[in-house]
Amino acid sequence: MLPPLALNGPVVTIRLFPKAYGLSELLARGTLDATTAEFLRRCVQARLNIIVSGGTASGKTTMLNALSAFIPDHERIITIEDAAELSLEQEHVIRLETRPANVEGTGAVPIRELVRNSLRMRPDRIVVGECRGGEALDMLQAMNTGHEGSLTTVHANTAGDALTRLQTLASMSDVEIPFQALHEQVNQAVDVIVQLQRGSDGTRRVVSCDYVVSAYDQPFRLHSLMRWQPATGGFVVGSAPERLRNRLEATGEHLPDGMPVEASR
Repeated sequence: MLPPLALNGPVVTIRLFPKAYGLSELLARGTLDATTAEFLRRCVQARLNIIVSGGTASGKTTMLNALSAFIPDHERIITIEDAAELSLEQEHVIRLETRPANVEGTGAVPIRELVRNSLRMRPDRIVVGECRGGEALDMLQAMNTGHEGSLTTVHANTAGDALTRLQTLASMSDVEIPFQALHEQVNQAVDVIVQLQRGSDGTRRVVSCDYVVSAYDQPFRLHSLMRWQPATGGFVVGSAPERLRNRLEATGEHLPDGMPVEASR
């Protein structure tokens, strides 16, 4: 008979955030290439909805913080997090943080309640630290109803999985919405997915950047804008759909040099 397992005592986890990396520092560390970095900067300023996806400890929050730095200073930004980790330097930032229940089991303020409340605060941008439950539905609805340029992260291993996970998380809310309707909301809300991965050596890197080209009830379909090639150890920049170029130009932005346009078929 095996002896009972013994616990080693209390365990304390300390998560430090000594410095917020900017996109230029991530570029210097090889997290992404210059063309993709410039493209993402222009996407943020053109108010495209961006999802940062990746596994645990892949650098999602760091990337989210770096992208948020490109939001113009005159816009009202509302950040919503479980634990305050984002460090934005803009002038008008409203920071909301969840609150756990007290010893009596009451008084909890979940992320979903904060997302709902933020919509009453006339935000120009909503930045959610991570969608992990029913708040994904409120986030999708905000993206679809005049809050363009929103940013959030989600746990997923691929860009395609990120879309599926958002649809699943949205179905976890207390609102009964057909799964197909949620599928359409994801297609209409999400523009760009930045996929991060933590390598076996601890390196955090953007392994793909994709543009959502599916619409309404179509199956999820992504257009590859950039890929990391492990065999060659380099980034490969693809073409951009004509629709994406038109969206950027409508806001005064344009595709960076080195990213050609693929004509519509």
